[in-house]
Amino acid sequence: MDMTRRPVTSGELLEVYEQELQTIHEQELLKRLWSRDETLWPGDGLAIGHFRASLEFLQIPEKLPQFVEGILGAETAARAEALTDRVLIAFENAHLLCEALLNIYPLTPPLRCLVLGSSHPSGIRRLDLALRPDPARSRRDQGHTVL
Repeated sequence: MDMTRRPVTSGELLEVYEQELQTIHEQELLKRLWSRDETLWPGDGLAIGHFRASLEFLQIPEKLPQFVEGILGAETAARAEALTDRVLIAFENAHLLCEALLNIYPLTPPLRCLVLGSSHPSGIRRLDLALRPDPARSRRDQGHTVL
């Protein structure tokens, strides 16, 4: 029987979910994750180094005041110079946070914010084109864009 096409019932999913939740609790996986326990990942030193780098998001709560201070300082300087365009360079999943924040606190025209979420040349090209002055740009086109 082809198991990839077998129907799945909610009862089966609930059972698997409860087993996984029990494992997380018994092995204190969340506590170990927050403490950056490298034994959570099997592998050589190179793989562990990669996982350690990937866990930098765990430091966001500690670093948030520093980030906010830097952002507010940059915003104050930009407003003092009457700059209207902002570019946030946010790679990997950080661009999702930027987009969410811009949806919560939208900019009012003529302010505009663009989020560069990739260093791919096509993304940089789109950013360059978006930043070029366009007198025909309408109010509805202003706000934020993720590139």
